[in-house]
Amino acid sequence: MRNANEEPDLRTVVGTSALADLARNVCNYYGKDAEKWLDVAITPLPETARLNPLRHDIEWTISQLEALGAKPLEWFELKKISSSIKEKDVEKGAGAWQFPWPRGKAPDEEKKKILQALHETGRITRQEAASMLPILIMKPMSHEKVLDLCAAPGSKTTQAAEAMYGKGIVLANEKNPGRSNLLSTNKNRIGVANISICCHDGRHFPKVPLPGFDAILADVPCTGTATTRKNKALWWNWQQKAGNGMHKLQVDILSRGVKLLRPGGRIVYSTCSIDPIENEKVIAKVLQQFPWLKLQDISKQCHPGIELDEGMVEWKGSEDVSQNILQQLTKCKRLPLGKYDTGGFFVALLTHEGEGEVAEALITDPNWIPTYRELPIPSKHTPVPLEDERKEELVREWGVDDEGYAWFTRGKSVTLTTRETLDWLHAPERPAGNKKIWPGGHWHPVKVLHVGIPAFEKRNDKWRPKGTVLQILRHNIAGAYVELSTSEMHKLLYGEPVEIENLQYPENARGPILAGWSGVNTEAENEGKVIQSFAVGAWIGERLTSMTNKFESQIRLLQLNHTPMNDSQYNEDE
Repeated sequence: MRNANEEPDLRTVVGTSALADLARNVCNYYGKDAEKWLDVAITPLPETARLNPLRHDIEWTISQLEALGAKPLEWFELKKISSSIKEKDVEKGAGAWQFPWPRGKAPDEEKKKILQALHETGRITRQEAASMLPILIMKPMSHEKVLDLCAAPGSKTTQAAEAMYGKGIVLANEKNPGRSNLLSTNKNRIGVANISICCHDGRHFPKVPLPGFDAILADVPCTGTATTRKNKALWWNWQQKAGNGMHKLQVDILSRGVKLLRPGGRIVYSTCSIDPIENEKVIAKVLQQFPWLKLQDISKQCHPGIELDEGMVEWKGSEDVSQNILQQLTKCKRLPLGKYDTGGFFVALLTHEGEGEVAEALITDPNWIPTYRELPIPSKHTPVPLEDERKEELVREWGVDDEGYAWFTRGKSVTLTTRETLDWLHAPERPAGNKKIWPGGHWHPVKVLHVGIPAFEKRNDKWRPKGTVLQILRHNIAGAYVELSTSEMHKLLYGEPVEIENLQYPENARGPILAGWSGVNTEAENEGKVIQSFAVGAWIGERLTSMTNKFESQIRLLQLNHTPMNDSQYNEDE
């Protein structure tokens, strides 16, 4: 029997909250037991992660996930993401995994360290399973131009980039410049060249080159009422008026995305809210505004192993929506909280069925003669194409084969991106309004902060390859290289200098160098067969020293079958 002075338990507080009333209304609509929903809504989420299919050591990563006790999520298979994924990369399992412990609660320090290292090196991305749904619905393809309107922190952005096999364009937009840095960190972590980052209010995203975007994600700010399993404060902080306060912002962001979508393109709208004011009502409003939009039935867009609830057609105020539009709203889908041991999610897929050749925001009168607007002076932080002289120097110094890529520079860093980013987003003219156009060869009016992936940086008058780009260029660099034995690589990765007297390296090599290692299978039937190989950044002077960060060092030591030591023993230079 509870003492009168004891605090009530969480379930009691939850049951009397305003959010519980909203949950009961939604559950009653679907004929579900609201009290069971509330029981689940206070339990912690499991730890889940998405596997990066682009890493060359994907099979080794899967073996680590299995050793940690993780199981694949059957409804998220690599071969279901995109036709761009190569068949060899899907032979060993699914694209997302669930661990046998609650989110953020690894059972011991060893498992915690391995999980962190896998994430920080981009081999996996820790992400709540429900939030993987919008990109599974979008199915971005490798040749497309994709816009993520509200991108930070970047889990969906990176999911799209991986599904596109690192090709095409993923333009990640974030209104807050500080949060764009988090986007950049995630972009670099997974090691792809097709992500660029810009900074705009999604409601007023500027015009882009013709014909507009092929696919857009509007994963808009919301009240997060489907995230109570990881955000308990919602039970105390949510108010009934919260959804109404977000509705106009959500409509405005989605509407701007719709206007930037080329005819034949598709836009995914999603929230982590259960409130129909933020979900179905937003879709209804946009369908009313843009009659050439078509709401698609996405029942079969996911793996058959996952079932989604139909969108709601009744809520307080739904009587103001036309019956024609209300009947369509069942095509929206909801991932119920807890059904697959996830949080909840709302998602809708809309397609541009209108005639014409370009996005609505880019239509111009064919009879007017445009005049060019004068470009503003670019900021010193604006990425610009790499000068031919510096590019030739890079190629000469490192023998880089950059076929299919484009080079930009920002400050002291040289970045690598896709040709599509240069050819579509930077090079062409684009509409400027008032019968004017912007000349080509710049980003304006899009405020681009980061392009592609950091590739090289000049140090002591020599170009040094960044660890982030080795995933992409590891077979495209023919510069300074030294092969190490297992014991030498082990020593290097522990941050200890390696003596160079017995090493074979290019004559006069001093400064940045790649240090490589190859494992050989010694079993009789496979003797001499390379079973693992990798290269890491190093610096050669009087001795060979590591230029590899601690997380990559931890991973490589695991691959050498050595146990990583304490964080303080790793070289931090990256």
